[in-house]
Amino acid sequence: MWTAKELIGSIIGVTIPVCLTFVELSPEFPLANLMLAIAFFISTFWVCEVLPLAVTSLFPVVLIPLAGIASAKTVAISYWSWIQMLFIGAFLVDIAIEHVDLPKRLALAVLAKVGVGQPGIVLAAFLFIAWILSMFCSNTATALMLVPFASGLLDTAKAEARHLDLADDRDRSSQDSSSDDGSDASRGHWSRVRHLEHFSIGIFLAIAFGATAGGVATLIGTPPNGILAGQQILNNTLTFDKWLQFALPVSTMLGCLAFLVLYFAYVQGTRVELNADSIMRQYQGLTPFLRSRDEVLVALIQLLQIVGWVTRPYWWQMLQGIGLIADDHKNPKLLNDASVACACACLLFILPSQQRPGEPLLTWKQAEHHLPWGVLLLMGGGFAMAHGFSQSGLTNIAGKALGGVVPGLHPLLLTFAIIFSITFLTEVTSNSATANIILPLLSAVSWDTLIHPMALLPVATVACSFAFMLPAATPPNSVIFATGRVPIKHFVRAGVVMNLASAILGTFLVKGMASLVFDAAGPFPEWACKDGECFWVPVAGVVSGRVVDGQACSVVDDSLNNTAGLCTLMNGTQYICMNATCALVT
Repeated sequence: MWTAKELIGSIIGVTIPVCLTFVELSPEFPLANLMLAIAFFISTFWVCEVLPLAVTSLFPVVLIPLAGIASAKTVAISYWSWIQMLFIGAFLVDIAIEHVDLPKRLALAVLAKVGVGQPGIVLAAFLFIAWILSMFCSNTATALMLVPFASGLLDTAKAEARHLDLADDRDRSSQDSSSDDGSDASRGHWSRVRHLEHFSIGIFLAIAFGATAGGVATLIGTPPNGILAGQQILNNTLTFDKWLQFALPVSTMLGCLAFLVLYFAYVQGTRVELNADSIMRQYQGLTPFLRSRDEVLVALIQLLQIVGWVTRPYWWQMLQGIGLIADDHKNPKLLNDASVACACACLLFILPSQQRPGEPLLTWKQAEHHLPWGVLLLMGGGFAMAHGFSQSGLTNIAGKALGGVVPGLHPLLLTFAIIFSITFLTEVTSNSATANIILPLLSAVSWDTLIHPMALLPVATVACSFAFMLPAATPPNSVIFATGRVPIKHFVRAGVVMNLASAILGTFLVKGMASLVFDAAGPFPEWACKDGECFWVPVAGVVSGRVVDGQACSVVDDSLNNTAGLCTLMNGTQYICMNATCALVT
């Protein structure tokens, strides 16, 4: 049986698109209304989760060709781009890391090192471990891996607390049984156990918030980051190292905010006694790291993958400089981050395992079972939708509709509006679905207004990970809520503070980092000009406060074809362009 949310979503998702098919949005783009209907249908099914997200993601390859917007061949290509290959390579290494228990070793090592004598340090340790692991592992898997450690430590402490409370009760009873009405014993019992239960909630929220914050830092940390990298307007220019430079400070801000919020809400003033014996026993029971060849090899492969991503642009240029690789306009760059990810993943199936003689470090059966195919389909469905937007002309219509509002807003206010709205929208929708819906619309706004795409798209992308308030907001929240140890009121109480603080502080930090790393405050870049959306005009002038030799010209009318049409510069001047030659409209 469907839930009320699913039933309402299915009714709205079917009836409104049917009505939209009879509405002509623009005579220039007769298929735009059909694409809008398809987009509304799929978006509603995503938001209300009428069907599993991955299943809904298959509809574009059926509906877009049926509507005559694009062929099934071109739509299907969207489902298997370099972004999906990047995630597959990263996922395979993640699976191997989990398989050899590297996260367990890291968690036990950190807890054994920092100790469990100070509740604030324990909170910071769990948050830090979740933050680090989720940069390179699935944030869902990170939460799942850390919950058993937290549960074991806290359950042991709770059992000891109950034992001590009972002993205290017996002492009070024997000292003054005549005057004891049970209230003191009750207060003593609740004081000790309730303090520990309150602290436990903070620990589990630290795992959820830390995993969410860490996922922001890398392209592979959370699916919305990969969805951003695959947007057509970016033209495959977003690399792992550039995103890390931009997002690591934002991720660090989220981690620090999470610690402060959870410390003052769940640690300050609590009296908690934790026993480190179980942690030490587990840690001492592990095989020494250097003797565990499987762990060492997998750790080295992960390190090689990270170093390859960060340094790829530099060693590629070095190889070109010494003449080993040719790279001109006829031979574009042959390798990208997906190549590095998959090269390292292949090593897992080549290097032999010490623990399982005769087998590699990772077998395909293990990999196939744990690969999150649904995530890949969800990303592909979003890319297919973006392709349909472009082919139908809905991008032009949406860009013009929203473009009239955006230029009038102050850049800081625009950034805050995007972050605030998406932060709270993502509370009730999948963050991946939100990214699939919002990013193509912002791409359209960027093309129409000639605002640098990196001033809009990364802002929306990180905002998809700013939702901390509800269990459905992010996968780590869902994992923690499923344990039954954190009531929803605690998610709301801590999460609303996180949401508001993230939106306010994130506005300044995200805008500053986008300008610093991506030059987002500068003119619209040539690499973002796409046939049918804008032309690059060799006209000198001043754009966004800079003197330029050429500038983008937003298409007003491309009814001739994708290489000819009327376009407008940022200052309002119009040109007629045909076959890369543009002439001023007089």
